[in-house]
Order: sequence, then C-alpha cells, then structure tokens
Amino acid sequence: MAKRRPLPDTREGVTHSVIIHDAQGDIRLHIRTGTYTRGKLGEVFITAAKAGSTLNGLLDLLGRMFSYNLQYGAPVEELIPKLLDHSFAPSGETDNPAIPNCSSLPDYLGRWLDREYGNGPKETTEAAA
Repeated sequence: MAKRRPLPDTREGVTHSVIIHDAQGDIRLHIRTGTYTRGKLGEVFITAAKAGSTLNGLLDLLGRMFSYNLQYGAPVEELIPKLLDHSFAPSGETDNPAIPNCSSLPDYLGRWLDREYGNGPKETTEAAA
C-alpha cells in the first residue's frame, strides 16, 4: 500500500502570477507551490482572480489531485505531461515571455511547472540576472 509523505508544517515555495489574455477577457492566474526540505515539489495551489466559483473549484481540485499524487510518490516529470496540450477556454497569449501562449489553464500550469520543477528550461528572474 502506498504511503503518503506529508510536507513539513513550515516549508519553502514559490508564488507565480500571470495574466492570460482570453477572448472573453483577461484572467489572472496565481500558482503557489510548497516544497520538501530539499526543494522537491510537494504541493500546488491554483486560483484565478475574479473568476467564478466553478472555475476556482475545478482549479482547487486540480491542485489537490496533483499534490496528492506528488505526496504519494509520483514523479513530477510523469505528472506534467498530463497537463499539457489540452485546448479549452480560458486560453490565449500570456504576459510571461517564457510561456507566451497557452491552450488552457492546465496547459499553462504544466509548462510553468516544467520550467520550475521539471526538465524544461529554468525561469530567470530579474534578481538572478
């Protein structure tokens, strides 16, 4: 039987925000992560500002399911591809030059997680540059 590995009560993480320019209007997506002591991804929280309860409920569920998979030992490199290339609204151009377009919110999440925690090119920040 698989055993869940919970995160420590106090943990490091990243907060990322992006605006996705959808045909119906802009969506500000917020992604928050929590990591184990050695920086391994352990949880993901996703919200959309000024979005309805249905969209935020589905994003919360997606984050919980992704997090539980990580905490039960699924490698992030195997989970990320499951998010990519799904095409549905909201979608469109983003204000993140590293990920200029997305085909859906899960697609953006997967591309960003791959850059931060997977095998994709790493995001550069102004402080690091």
